[in-house]
Amino acid sequence: MQLLLTLQDVSYAYHNLKGETPALSHISFEVSQGEFLAIVGPSGCGKSTLLSIIAGLLTPEEGDLFYKGQYITDCDRSDIVRIGYMLQRDHLFEWRTIYQNVILGLELNHTLNQENRDYVLQLLKDYDLYAFKDKKPSELSGGMRQRAALIRTMAIHPDLLLLDEPFSALDSQTRLNVSADIAQIIRQTNKTAILITHDLSEAITLADRVLVLSKRPACIKCEMPIHFSVDRQDPMEVRNTAEYQLYFNQLWEVLTNEQSIVPSA
Repeated sequence: MQLLLTLQDVSYAYHNLKGETPALSHISFEVSQGEFLAIVGPSGCGKSTLLSIIAGLLTPEEGDLFYKGQYITDCDRSDIVRIGYMLQRDHLFEWRTIYQNVILGLELNHTLNQENRDYVLQLLKDYDLYAFKDKKPSELSGGMRQRAALIRTMAIHPDLLLLDEPFSALDSQTRLNVSADIAQIIRQTNKTAILITHDLSEAITLADRVLVLSKRPACIKCEMPIHFSVDRQDPMEVRNTAEYQLYFNQLWEVLTNEQSIVPSA
């Protein structure tokens, strides 16, 4: 598969009057086109910082980023790759309808043409929200709001989706179903995605590969490819497999043992 994203030796620290707080230490990994990568690690280890660097919201103090093999700087990033960022909260505006919310990115990018309008309407139909396009966000369930947030992100035709714990605000049953639905959507459209999550089960169930970070300053402790013999459409079927239990046990050992650094599988 073609490489979409490469990080080489990326480090970052936060600075204030009291000194510096190292967040990331010499992070290197690659993400292929169409791959779904999950990143897990202790709370506060720098997972969101890493996504912010990939998105161009922060500039690494050391190291380089490449998109499709091309070195990038902050000023030319948008010319090389289109990034969609989905946050922990859906951030839908209550004074706009669902349709008006999902076209917001197109409006801001000045790309709200007829072709993109038709594309958005098709996404709403495909993901069972067309009947609710004229409703306000407060009239939708939490899971439906998250699907609307994903459609808003997909509407700009992103090359790379960054998912910053987008299911954490949902109850456990809704979270299980919505996360599986959104992962299925991403795979069907052959999008490349990076998910950060505190939920190890979620990472194993959804991702093609799991990357484990150490405590701050984060370094990579383990990279583990994930393969299942069953269809991933049913998350409970996936979690009932022997493969799932093996992955969970191995990754849990890495997460909970600060001395444990496992070479890439």
